[in-house]
Amino acid sequence: MFELMREHLNQIRGDITMTPEENETLKTMYIQIKKLLADVYGLIEALPSSERASFTITKCPMPLHFVLGDKPNCFRMIDAPKFAKILPALSPNFSIKFSTQSDPFAMAETTAHGARAKSLSLNIGKIDNLFNLKIALQHELQHLLDWGTFLKSTSSGDKLDYLLHDGEVRAHAKEAAYVFSKLYGKEEFDLNKIKHINGRLSNYHAIASRPSAVVETLGVDSSYIPKLQNAGKDFILYSQYFLSLF
Repeated sequence: MFELMREHLNQIRGDITMTPEENETLKTMYIQIKKLLADVYGLIEALPSSERASFTITKCPMPLHFVLGDKPNCFRMIDAPKFAKILPALSPNFSIKFSTQSDPFAMAETTAHGARAKSLSLNIGKIDNLFNLKIALQHELQHLLDWGTFLKSTSSGDKLDYLLHDGEVRAHAKEAAYVFSKLYGKEEFDLNKIKHINGRLSNYHAIASRPSAVVETLGVDSSYIPKLQNAGKDFILYSQYFLSLF
C-alpha cells in the first residue's frame, strides 16, 4: 500500500510502459534491498523464534549500498538521491526498516512524507518466507511509479474499490509477473498457473475470469461487473508487459 499525501501525486499514469531508466532504477533498488534482506535474514535465522519479535539489529555485515539509519533496525539507502532523479516520488533520504510493529499480516508497507516515499518497512515476523517478502517488495517498489490507495474498511465494496484502483491493479500485476517469471520463465502469462500462490492473485483470477460470480458472492451492486471486467483485462495485459521486463 502506498499512501501519498498530495493530490497531484494521486493521479494515475496514462501509459503503463516504463522508460528504460525507470525500469533499471527499480531493478537496481530491488537488487540492493534483496541483498540487505538476505543479510538480515541470516542474522534472524540463527535466533530462537521466541527472540525474533524483540530482535534489534546492532551488528550487521553492512551491504555496500546502505548505512545504518538513526533508528533501530533502519538502513538508509546511499543511492537514494541518485534514484530520486529518475523516480520523483522517492525521497533522497529513503530508508529500509525492519519492523515488528506493523500490520502482522503485512509483508511490506511504504510510508510517505509529503509527496515522497520516505521508507519501506519489511515485517521481521514474516522473514522466514523470503519468497513472499520478495513478492511484496516488487509490489511496493512499483508503487513508486503507479500510485495506489488504501483499504478504507473491510466492507465488500471497499475491498473491491481497493482491488480495482488502477495503481493497485498495476502493482499487483507486477508481483504476479515476478511470481510467474520465477516459476515459468518467459512463457506467455497465465494467471491460472499461479492463482494458488496467495490470496491477492486468487482475487484477481476471480476478477478476470468470473466477474459476475464475484458480484454475486460479495453481494455488491451489479454496476461493479463492467469495472471488474475492465480491471481483469488490464491485469492480464499489465502482467504480460511486466513479465517482458524480467
